[in-house]
Amino acid sequence: MKRIVILLSMVLVILIAVSASADAIYNFTSDHITNPATGKPPGYGEAGPFGTVALEAVAGGFTITVNLDDNSKFVRTQAGDDMNFKFGTTGIGQLTITGTGLTGAYAATFVDRNGNIPGVFSGDGGGDFYYGVFFTGQGYGGGKGILGPIEFTVTGAGVTLDWLTAENNKGQFFVADIISGVSGLTGLVDVSSPPIPEPATMFLLGSGLIGLAGYGRKKFFKK
Repeated sequence: MKRIVILLSMVLVILIAVSASADAIYNFTSDHITNPATGKPPGYGEAGPFGTVALEAVAGGFTITVNLDDNSKFVRTQAGDDMNFKFGTTGIGQLTITGTGLTGAYAATFVDRNGNIPGVFSGDGGGDFYYGVFFTGQGYGGGKGILGPIEFTVTGAGVTLDWLTAENNKGQFFVADIISGVSGLTGLVDVSSPPIPEPATMFLLGSGLIGLAGYGRKKFFKK
């Protein structure tokens, strides 16, 4: 029984350590990658989640960290409006987007590869977005994928958690353009689900498990 208590304590510490650095963490759960065999999604190669988006509040905005699973890579394709990652389902003007090795884009001013200003990023069933980021100098297509992660900070008037997680016209609020590490196919994955339980929830869950283990230990010694 002592070993069980120790094990549960270790699990609790790990859960808190993993989640404590972010205010909210979301999973990529929807697969928009076209499977050539069927001509429609899903084409990732296995069920999600496919990665995470973590939000951490900072002065005037948020730091956003995007990780992909299965050695999947971020790509730039026209299906994703040449963005690795898109966010912001309503336009609130020019924002400050900073990240090492990254270029931030506002759809109202961004000039795409064809010399056009899109006004809104709405490629390949991902719905409407107004902001995006991509690795500076990254080439186009699946052969130019980059592992990541992507980490950047966005600040400006109106950058709130509610704004970041407001659903667009397709029910999504974050989209990444990727090449799947499972199927080798390119396409979009998106976030359209509630956040992973926050640290306080993890703590209560872990505490409850440890409490149950302690109760069981007490009962055992009474026999």
